[in-house]
Amino acid sequence: MSENPVVSIPVAGDSAVLARRYVGVLLELAEEGGVIEAVVADMTALRQVWKESNELRAIAADPRWGGDKLKAVVSELVRICNISGLTSNLLLVAAQNLVFCL
Repeated sequence: MSENPVVSIPVAGDSAVLARRYVGVLLELAEEGGVIEAVVADMTALRQVWKESNELRAIAADPRWGGDKLKAVVSELVRICNISGLTSNLLLVAAQNLVFCL
């Protein structure tokens, strides 16, 4: 496996704590399932979309985007980026719990 740079999460406070927990669980499950490479590829694709999409960042920052609307956006993001099952599940759970952070 190749070395991957640590990617900082652009959140602070309680959101940062939650983001670290979600990412920690994702990495733990990826390691157990032998899918670390796929998860790293997913996160790399998501980071690229995040950097390139002002619209996505605006949606993530807007508190009016919650519940089903946010879940629909995340589902579309998963489809567009061809995100694998484990990463997809994490993103959908985070959206459902209104903890959308990349």
